[in-house]
Amino acid sequence: MPPQPPPQPELSPRARHLLLELNIQRAHHGAGAMVKDKDLAKSVHAPERDIVDLAGELIDAGHLVMASCDSNNPGRCLLKRGDDLQPALDYLESLHERGVKILSRERRFRDALEAAGAGQLNLPLEEPA
Repeated sequence: MPPQPPPQPELSPRARHLLLELNIQRAHHGAGAMVKDKDLAKSVHAPERDIVDLAGELIDAGHLVMASCDSNNPGRCLLKRGDDLQPALDYLESLHERGVKILSRERRFRDALEAAGAGQLNLPLEEPA
């Protein structure tokens, strides 16, 4: 018997709605057409910030949802088998670069916090007048 793929996690209602909306946009505008988070948020009746988490939920369930921070074409899209994957590879690289920057900032902040706790950092007690 051939190996069976692992079961896909159950999607929340909002994640299902986001998947539907991404499929609708893809059908209307073609593969790779980006939809802004604010427009997706209106469609799925969710706060704009939740779109990131809902897209992550879709990724966890095996759907290739990518984002673009390109100022000429920002937004998210759903990629499918047979699509050009170069934009997804570019997105993966941008995620890696941002992750490295965030980890570096976290390390610097942790060092500053430890220095503050040891009395080695001068923190103002109140806002200057």
